[in-house]
Amino acid sequence: MRPRTRWRQRGVCALGMSAALMVSAAACGSSGGSSGGSSPGSTDSAAAQSLGPSKPATGDELKIGFITDGSGTTLDNSTEVAAAQAATSYVNDYQGGVAGHRLSLTVCNTKQTPAGATDCANQMTAAKVPVVLMNNSGNVTPVFKVLSAAKVPLVLDINGDESTLGAKSGAYILVSPLTAALAGPAQVAKDAGAKKAAIFVLDVPGATGPVNSLDKIFYAKANVGLTIQPIPPGTADATPQVQTVLAGKPEQVNLVGDPTFCTGVLKALKTLGYSGSIVLQSQCVSPGAAAGIPGGYDGMKVVSGQTTNVADPEYKLYLAAMKKYQPDTDPTAKSLTAGGWVVTLGFSRAMAGLTAPVTSAGVEKALATMPKTKLPLGGTATFQCDGKQVSITPAVCSTGGLVQTLDEKGKPTSEQPLDVSSVLP
Repeated sequence: MRPRTRWRQRGVCALGMSAALMVSAAACGSSGGSSGGSSPGSTDSAAAQSLGPSKPATGDELKIGFITDGSGTTLDNSTEVAAAQAATSYVNDYQGGVAGHRLSLTVCNTKQTPAGATDCANQMTAAKVPVVLMNNSGNVTPVFKVLSAAKVPLVLDINGDESTLGAKSGAYILVSPLTAALAGPAQVAKDAGAKKAAIFVLDVPGATGPVNSLDKIFYAKANVGLTIQPIPPGTADATPQVQTVLAGKPEQVNLVGDPTFCTGVLKALKTLGYSGSIVLQSQCVSPGAAAGIPGGYDGMKVVSGQTTNVADPEYKLYLAAMKKYQPDTDPTAKSLTAGGWVVTLGFSRAMAGLTAPVTSAGVEKALATMPKTKLPLGGTATFQCDGKQVSITPAVCSTGGLVQTLDEKGKPTSEQPLDVSSVLP
């Protein structure tokens, strides 16, 4: 039992760093895209069809918390609030509210600081909200510290850090950061029948830590040989490192780092004539860098937690609700926008078994006993917050994701469902 405990501690620590990478990636707000080759706009009749029949909430108001990093000097996360409000209106008008109650959000802005996050959490406990929602934030730890002490559950989109990922209760992460960041590429390699793979990783602790601690496990479970090649920040020409790795003839390469790092490695791969599969993290993709990469991002893959397929009913619903309730917010301009929709609608769906009176304990019971439920914008993925989906981190509620194939500019042209459960320890 002791070795398993040590593995769990190392795994959760590395997952915390990995989740931090995912937070920064989403917060950068990479441009959204639509697969399927058609415009995201829709006619009024099509939007009405996507929204479905009206079913207004009739009960009293139910106030819950929503904490955002808002808009600041380096990030602008304000559109996530608009998406969350659109989800709230949709739930109230078309889903009968939450346990019959008309849902409303009590919103607090952290001002992108730990002190602001602590203040927001204190405001939520003072307001006696039964639950708090968050999308993507770099300030989860101070929020969870306050809420867990007050026994107020925290529901997150793909976000998470060591405090929440290691929590046995009180934290619920709907979209697994594990899938997109680490286990997803290993599953892609396994599904393709690859025998050898390589990871080029930016040589900083927040990147190399998770890769060394976890990817070796995931690729071993996938029965794929793995070479890990760290490359120092600021490396002007990655060709020597890339050439050394390619001598081992990997059938798939995975890149973990920021856009500048990834662009440099991709240029080297193309220059050296690599023709195998390339799997990127979402933060690698920068439309402005596409022109500097021979062939751009054409044919490369990204593991994502959100569909951008205009034919997908969940995506149609999202666009229709945003058009109806938040017409001044572009639902596809930033990848983080949709996270506000996902966490709010996901919470509502998870509360199907909630009964009055609505308390924090009641919310946690509803989450713990919920059946598998369709994950908003998750394609075919489902979520279930029973603590059993990922053994090393019970807070994570799902193992599914999507593999998107990109065009030259980095826009998704197609996507396939992905489940990483077979490569998890």
